[in-house]
This record gives sequence, C-alpha cells and structure tokens, in this order.
Amino acid sequence: MLFLDPCQKNEYYKVLIKPFIGVGKKAYFENGYECEIMSKMESGETVVKFNKSGVLEFLQEHGIMPLPPYIKRKGELAQELSDFDRQRYQTVYAKTLGAVAAPTAGLHFTENILKTFKENGINIATLTLHVGWGTFKSITSAELKNHNMLPEKFTIDKTNAEIINSAINNNKRIVAVGTTSVRALESAVGKVGFSKTGKAFIKDCSEETSIFICPGYKFKIINTLVTNFHLSKSTPLIMASAFSSREIMLKAYKEAVKEKYRFFSYGDSMLIL
Repeated sequence: MLFLDPCQKNEYYKVLIKPFIGVGKKAYFENGYECEIMSKMESGETVVKFNKSGVLEFLQEHGIMPLPPYIKRKGELAQELSDFDRQRYQTVYAKTLGAVAAPTAGLHFTENILKTFKENGINIATLTLHVGWGTFKSITSAELKNHNMLPEKFTIDKTNAEIINSAINNNKRIVAVGTTSVRALESAVGKVGFSKTGKAFIKDCSEETSIFICPGYKFKIINTLVTNFHLSKSTPLIMASAFSSREIMLKAYKEAVKEKYRFFSYGDSMLIL
C-alpha cells in the first residue's frame, strides 16, 4: 500500500493498492491499525479510512521508503535498508512532508555545491514540491494531447517569488532543477501574466497543477533545465524534448548509452541551455 497523501489531518487517505482490495474490505497492520477500503477512483487511486489517528507516526515507524520499481527492495532487505534509503533517496534541502518521491534532479546537489553557488553570486530560490505518482505514470495514449496529467501540489512563497522575478527583470538565467520545478514555475506565471515589457513574472501561490508540457509549448519562465535521463514514454522525457527538441534528446541519449551514463533516479543528469 503506497500512501499518496500523508499530510491529511483526518482518518481518510489516498493510496495505491496492489493487488486491489474490494470496497468494504479491510486491511490490517501492526499496533491495532486497520483501514477500510472506501472507494476506488478512475485515476487508480483508492480512498481508505483508518480506525484511529497517528497514522503518519505509525508509517514512520513501520513503513519503508517507497522507491522506483527498478530499485529492488523486497522482504527483509527492504526493512534492513529502510533507514539508508530514507537518507539517500532525499535532497539535502527537503523540509516538508507530502511527496511520494524525491525530485531526483535535486539529488545531485550537496551542501558544498550550494555553498559554492552562493559564494559565486548565484541566487537560489526554493519552492515546495509535492511530487505525485502521476509523474511516473507512463503515456499510453496514441496521441500526446490525450494524456491527462494527475495534479501535483506546490508552494512558492512571496520571498522566493521575488527572487525569481528579480532575476527575470534583470535578464538572468532561470535554472529549474527538475521537471517538477518547471511545472510549478510555468503554472505560477498565469497568476500575473505579462508585464508591459513583454516579460512574464510569477506570483507567490500554493495550489495544484495538472499542466502537461509537451513539444509546441512556449516556456514563459525558465531558460535552463537540469534534469536526469528518464524512462521512455514518460512525461519528464517529453518535457525535456519540448524544452530542447526531439532530435537533441535522441542525440543526447545515444551519447549517454555510448558513454555508459547511469539512467533514472540515481543516475547522471544533463544541463539543457
């Protein structure tokens, strides 16, 4: 059972269950915890209701870090490496609970690298990204326009919005770390629109975005992207192609395979200018 929204304040949670348990059935856990299957949504998510509070604390004690399926963790090995995975599969600047996975482009940054940026006059703006499972949902539609992105929550506060807008106003590079950051920034721009100078700015906001960025999209905020090498038929790969081009992506991936780069969550990254 994968918990999708551990920040809820009542006994209801959205989860993914495999194999699915029928509505009205119950699942039982340690310490007297149990949940009833309330409904299954068209998106594949399941709503469950727990019999008592303190679920988040219970998960921290008995649950294991959810990792991408290609990272093999089963049975006793998953429990044995749980603490290691919680530390390793996390960015150094993570603060707020709520994501189902780490924004993996951020895994490349260490405290020393961030310190070097600041020493060289590079401003860093932070935002809260609650990465959702829709990011990992493969594209199955024959046409890209028919793919529906599931919503993801994000927050950009006033201080960091001002840092970004100042950089835009001074014609600086706006470097997005990861495709989830791109979706948040490009979604926030609609709250202000274009200024008289033709530049787009963002506004502080806390909301959900279902934006699907594919070839043909006109980027309004970012002009540089740091991203990993992604799975085929994935939305992050489509976004990277939209930012550069399909031809550039094919060339980059061919070079990565040739040079034996590492792919996916713990893999290498690319800088697209």
